[in-house]
Amino acid sequence: MNIEKKSQRIFIGFAFIWSFILWGLGIFLSVKGNVKLLESTDLLSAVLNNTLSRELWLITVVNTLAGYGPLLAAIVLVILFPDTRKYFKHKFKLVTPLKYVLQIIALFLLISIIPAIPLVISKGFNVPLTWSLVGFVLLFFVYQIITAGTEEIGWRGYLLPSMLKNRTPWKASVSIGVIWALWHTPIILYVFYTQGMTVPQIIMSFAGFIVGTIAMSTVHTYYYLKTDNLLFNVFIHAVANTLPMFIGMLSASSYEISVAVQLLLWVFVIVITRKNKGLFDTVREQ
Repeated sequence: MNIEKKSQRIFIGFAFIWSFILWGLGIFLSVKGNVKLLESTDLLSAVLNNTLSRELWLITVVNTLAGYGPLLAAIVLVILFPDTRKYFKHKFKLVTPLKYVLQIIALFLLISIIPAIPLVISKGFNVPLTWSLVGFVLLFFVYQIITAGTEEIGWRGYLLPSMLKNRTPWKASVSIGVIWALWHTPIILYVFYTQGMTVPQIIMSFAGFIVGTIAMSTVHTYYYLKTDNLLFNVFIHAVANTLPMFIGMLSASSYEISVAVQLLLWVFVIVITRKNKGLFDTVREQ
């Protein structure tokens, strides 16, 4: 086994073991204490309103730490294999061409608003659009940057450039998309279960989640290659988690919006992969 494959396996193994153990602990505490596991906006709202019980605080801390698996795995690799530091060199840029920033914001606004329009027309807004709501969404965006966004240090900071040494960007995107989705397995399956889904529904929903994650992985790869900026991938991750959620709150249809976003995201992926075949189909030494 060459050093590249060995380091990839160590990275993936550490990320999975760390996150699975802590997510498993969080789920165990949730079931044992008969405490509902809060996610996304419900969790942030409870924290801001100081309504979390001691048990929920503990579960929240455990689940938050679980999400740092890819980041910690990247740190471990840098310590064990100093040569992997080359993947991070000059990748933390504070400035990104404005056109790419606007493209990402426009993309996720568009694919979130399109399916929301008929819902809003038929049912109206679920909540009024106020400055307090806008402030909450901005705070949620910051929360996503410092939690879910840190995954990018591992997925796109290390694993993507490592795989690009012997894979095309398209194949690397698919591989990382599947790994990324499977890494979420404990928490995603538990959330599906607590929503009252049947086994067939859980299987179908998880399959859809994998497909959607592959699309998101391809978007990340595209902009990573375009900008050579890891911090921009953190920004993309936070935007992708925030805007669809915000539109879903307004239209009272978060689930429907999320499904539509994944489908429309594939339209974007098909467009960029066809227009940039040379970019996605060429193996390039990193």
